[in-house]
Amino acid sequence: MPSTEERLLSPKRAAEILAVTQQTVKKYIYDGRLPSMTTPGGHHRVRESDVRALLKPSQPDVRRERTDAATVPLLEVVRCLVTVIEELCDTFESGHGQRVADRARAIARKLGMSQKDQDQVWLAGLLHDVGKLMVDPQLLRKEGRLTADEFRKVQQHPVHSGEILGNVRELAELTRMVRHHHERVDGRGYPDGLLGDEIPTAARIIGIAEAYDSMTSRAAYREALSPRDAMGHVLAGAGTVYDQDLVASFVQTVN
Repeated sequence: MPSTEERLLSPKRAAEILAVTQQTVKKYIYDGRLPSMTTPGGHHRVRESDVRALLKPSQPDVRRERTDAATVPLLEVVRCLVTVIEELCDTFESGHGQRVADRARAIARKLGMSQKDQDQVWLAGLLHDVGKLMVDPQLLRKEGRLTADEFRKVQQHPVHSGEILGNVRELAELTRMVRHHHERVDGRGYPDGLLGDEIPTAARIIGIAEAYDSMTSRAAYREALSPRDAMGHVLAGAGTVYDQDLVASFVQTVN
């Protein structure tokens, strides 16, 4: 029997392992995230080792004294939900939620937060846009500038995110993290206009990670910025839009 390193899988089997759709697996292949080979019949095949490697950065660190038995099935549900969000609602390139989650956790790790808090930040980052499921998809994918009324409707998505997660017992602790990730430290953010330390630390972390990935991702209404230009915008917003100390930690995770 071939080893895990050599075993080839169909996109369908890869999707089952990753708890995503076959279409998402194909996106991974086309985007270069998942190396593939083509059979004589023209079908994609991927190595099992490459598929499982995609799981590693997206799993909370399992090196802990106790393991929650609900963690694994919960993560599978979360991944499926994030896939639905991205395929139906997201205006950014595939994997936006995953990238935000990983960058947010890197900041949390740099700050020396506990493993539990790092995992919470990661989950909140992954699910920060779940409220977009309750926003008109035509507004989210509209090319060009939104009207003032349309923008107010889109601004409600973090409120919806908090409401959705607040109704799930295992995810209720994430409610304030996702509701406030678009607040600004100068009090000019939304939805509640919180100021400085009134914004939960996790929300401030996710806000930085989300802004950077949004700027470096191609969207329906604009082209992507280069990582250098996006970082310039984040640095320019330190102390007004973003927490200055957290920006400093973010820069260290990128460099």
